[in-house]
Parts: sequence; C-alpha cells; structure tokens
Amino acid sequence: MEVYGSTVFPYEIEKVITENKNVFAAIVLPVKDKTTGDRLPSAAVVYKPGSEESKESMQNFIREQLNISKDNQLIECLFVPRIFVSFSEFPHLLSGKPDREGIKKIMQQNVEAEKYSFFLRNIAMVRSFCTGR
Repeated sequence: MEVYGSTVFPYEIEKVITENKNVFAAIVLPVKDKTTGDRLPSAAVVYKPGSEESKESMQNFIREQLNISKDNQLIECLFVPRIFVSFSEFPHLLSGKPDREGIKKIMQQNVEAEKYSFFLRNIAMVRSFCTGR
C-alpha cells in the first residue's frame, strides 16, 4: 500500500501487531482520508476474549517493537496505524478468506465518525470559550 508516497507492506505491520499477546488476528489496510486524500495505515484487530487494548496502547506497542523514537516521525507516520477498529471476528467471503473490502468499508465509516465526533467536541469548546461558560 502507498502511504504518503512511500510503499509500505501491510504484512510487516500485521506481523508486529499479532506479536501482542492480546491480539488474535490483524489486518492492515489503507483508508483514505476524504479531506486530505492521504491514505492512512489503519488496523482491524480481533482481540482475544476479554483482552481488548486501547488505540494508544497498541500504538505504543508498535513503536516499541519497531524501535521508533520521537526522532523518527516519518517512520511513525508510515508504520504506526492512526486508526484501530476492533472486531469480534472478521467478516469472511464464501472462500473463507477475510472480506478485506467489507472490513475497509467499516473502517472508513469509523474514520468519518471519529472526525465528526472531533468536530463536535471542537465546536462545543469554541462555543463555551466565546460565551464564557
């Protein structure tokens, strides 16, 4: 997949994610940001029962595994997914393979919902600032 003009192989990121003891399976796909047009590395994750982790925790795990420091911002943009979507199980095609297009659509909806939520939080903050409440 191409991320910010560089080629990144999803299986490299998937391999790192599945090294986490709480992860059962992972699929990494590029999800397009409709505002900027950038393709963002995004992870669909199936956690082991009762062991779901936060997005920040998973991002930190990947940074540690790949030895990404604050000096390596470009590498972080390429290899640390900004979007994590948790699945109880992946949807499958009739062939038994994970339905990557179906997963990608769900992830895209999550990106749009997250942006809308961020927008609403900022509107509320601006309103309270302007009204002094």
